[in-house]
Amino acid sequence: MGHSELLATVTELRSLRNMAAELQDEINALEDIVKAEMNTQGIDKLFVGDCKVTWTEYNTTRFDTKTFKAEHEELYTKYSKNTKARRFIVS
Repeated sequence: MGHSELLATVTELRSLRNMAAELQDEINALEDIVKAEMNTQGIDKLFVGDCKVTWTEYNTTRFDTKTFKAEHEELYTKYSKNTKARRFIVS
């Protein structure tokens, strides 16, 4: 792939990512409208046309690594491992 082809590809990638971000903003705004209406009605399920919308609360458990590390640094170090990862950024 030549330089001009690569430039066109990266430019298109950046443009599509910008469009995706704009679409995500629009999606979030529409979701907020629906959630606000569900909240107003005091419901967690909504049937509109052939669409079913649910917005339910649930519990989740997550391990607090920051507190564990502060209180048990030796154990944290013993059971921690470093891994390699790659990050792809276009700016």
